[in-house]
Amino acid sequence: MENTILKKCNNPDCIHGNELQPIENFYKNKKNQDGYDGYCKDCVKKRHRKYREDNIEIVREMVREAYYNNKEYYIEKHKAYHDAHKEETKLKREELALWDRWSEIFKSYPEEIFRRSPENNLHIEFACKYCGGFFIPTNNQLIHRLEAIRGSSDNRFRNNFIYCSDACKSACPAFRRVGEGQLPKNNTSREVPSILRKIVLELDDWTCQLCGASKYKDRDLVLHVHHEKSYNLNPIFAADPDNCITVCNVCHNWIHHLDGCGYNDLKCK
Repeated sequence: MENTILKKCNNPDCIHGNELQPIENFYKNKKNQDGYDGYCKDCVKKRHRKYREDNIEIVREMVREAYYNNKEYYIEKHKAYHDAHKEETKLKREELALWDRWSEIFKSYPEEIFRRSPENNLHIEFACKYCGGFFIPTNNQLIHRLEAIRGSSDNRFRNNFIYCSDACKSACPAFRRVGEGQLPKNNTSREVPSILRKIVLELDDWTCQLCGASKYKDRDLVLHVHHEKSYNLNPIFAADPDNCITVCNVCHNWIHHLDGCGYNDLKCK
């Protein structure tokens, strides 16, 4: 059995102190006489992290330049890695997002509303685009949102927002909007302004005021904001939270089938 070769790190502030370390703890370096770097791997990584933090813009520009100068190489490399780790990548993307991974990235985008999860401080919570309620998204959701913010050329991500459920996604007027001022479905054309909707939902604690159904008990529950006095007939009350109540989509549909309360009547009391 061969004897283990030991080497001491040249960094006086090495986390291992003056202890001798196995040669495997050092990167190879042909320029040195023994063929290994003078600093151990941990110190090299620490030095690289420090340089990146102090020169983040320079590093980003270097990465962008390297990518565009060797675009085909990096695309092939990325594809090969993706094919080799497809299942592993899929599982990681479906994991709940962590605060340490995402908080610094999204601090650069003030339009994004997020916080550290009060129930589990390891995770990050985002406000749903539609209902405004906080929830822990998956890594996949944040990856797609980042693509949208940074102006992805992929049409799938151009108007990608963060939703707490498929129900909120399908109810949101901004979901898959095809152009400025255009909405993909007629039933959302009477939606209240998003700020008013989030205020009312929060005031009513994301609970239907008629049947008592709650978003806390059913994440897929669709909640709407209903004007008690029609804003077409009483425009002065259009943006008044006191004139609005939270109702689930079932109760909302029931209200507008009452005599004199149809969308064409606009005489709801």
